[in-house]
Amino acid sequence: MTMSAQYPRNSVLTRLAALAPLTASDERHINNAVAAGTVLPPRRDLIREGERITIARLLVDGWAFRTHLVQNGYRQIIGLVLPGELIGTCAHLNAVGVVTTTTLTEVVTCLVPMPDPTDEHSGLSQVYAMSVALEEAYLCRQITRLGRMSASERLADWLLEVHDRLLLAGNASHDEFELPLTQEMIADVLGLTSVHVNRTIQLLRKSGLVTLSARRVIILDRKEMERVVCYSPVKVVF
Repeated sequence: MTMSAQYPRNSVLTRLAALAPLTASDERHINNAVAAGTVLPPRRDLIREGERITIARLLVDGWAFRTHLVQNGYRQIIGLVLPGELIGTCAHLNAVGVVTTTTLTEVVTCLVPMPDPTDEHSGLSQVYAMSVALEEAYLCRQITRLGRMSASERLADWLLEVHDRLLLAGNASHDEFELPLTQEMIADVLGLTSVHVNRTIQLLRKSGLVTLSARRVIILDRKEMERVVCYSPVKVVF
């Protein structure tokens, strides 16, 4: 069973429709692409660092992550790819991958549906442009987290971002979501040690902000979490 089995809606359609208005033709192309999706196991590389990107895909279900290995063998998780998000774009085709994108869970991927040339009002091109802009915004937020936030601020800010991204695709409730990452992986995301992550999780729990257990996050006081880290969600405007 894939991660979003409890959320039966089409995550791709839900997310893309939130980014720009879609026509009936757009929705048909999206649904056809999703129906032809491919199931892949965990730990499968979708894009490899240093290799050319030859296929633009969307993540229909499951989780993936982008990583970079440094010479001393340490791994930095650059970011996550969540349901409904792009894995490479048409603009990146034939470009050389600067990070490796790997499946974290079992996933379903599909080819990126292209706009119908006869549909003058297609919103797909705008959707993909918005997706790239959001990806850049998430990367900027990650740089800020690593460079200017304390451990507790990093974790709280990151959990809020993941929650918002899952909500955009209909894959979370207003205060709860699945998080299929080990504490070691969270440490790689946040530039911390596993021990530090564990202590920080306990600190946020004792502060009445959030609980994280059995790979499930429950946000107890979102407003206070936002206040603590001066969090402002990435805006989707069209």
